[in-house]
Amino acid sequence: MYTLIWTSGFTRSARKFLKQHQELREKFAAILSDLERDPFQPHLRYHHLGGKLKGVQAISILPATALP
Repeated sequence: MYTLIWTSGFTRSARKFLKQHQELREKFAAILSDLERDPFQPHLRYHHLGGKLKGVQAISILPATALP
């Protein structure tokens, strides 16, 4: 099991995301739980970012949505 470290930036982003997408609240919680168990599960679509965010990893909640 892995430990998630919630930065202030992630907390702000997550709060804003959930405010705009309240219907995804349960799925968001389930995905964070899966991420904590094993971040390399295929359905999480774990990937490294490039450009200004080089060195940051992200997962996808929906095909068009990524959380850094």
